Amino acid sequence: MKGQSAFEMFVTIVALLAFTLPIIFLITSSSQLRLEDLSVFHGRTTVQQLSDTINEAYLQGNGSVRTLVLDLPANTQNLTVSGGEVTLYLITETGPYEISHAIFANASNFTLTGSGLRNVNIRIAGTRVVLK
Repeated sequence: MKGQSAFEMFVTIVALLAFTLPIIFLITSSSQLRLEDLSVFHGRTTVQQLSDTINEAYLQGNGSVRTLVLDLPANTQNLTVSGGEVTLYLITETGPYEISHAIFANASNFTLTGSGLRNVNIRIAGTRVVLK
């Protein structure tokens, strides 16, 4: 009698786990994809914000100075300014992801690594944009 009730309890728990574990894995994997989508969106707004600020300072001419606080997503590898564009490199589950936005200013090469809040100083020296 005790063996039969223990076996029935065991079968009930196994059946419960067989139905709930796939659902739990599905929920956690889809939430991970949503977090990556959010970081890509966050990265796009960050790149847009930096490129707009560079272009705005450049249009105001020599001596113009701007300070910008960027919030880089948690999965940021680095952010670079070179070759007439701002590019953010993210590490995602499917591999590296690159977000770029063009600038029309002649900017010096600049690289930020890591994530989180970062200060960027933008100064116009003659016809060149200098970032620090």
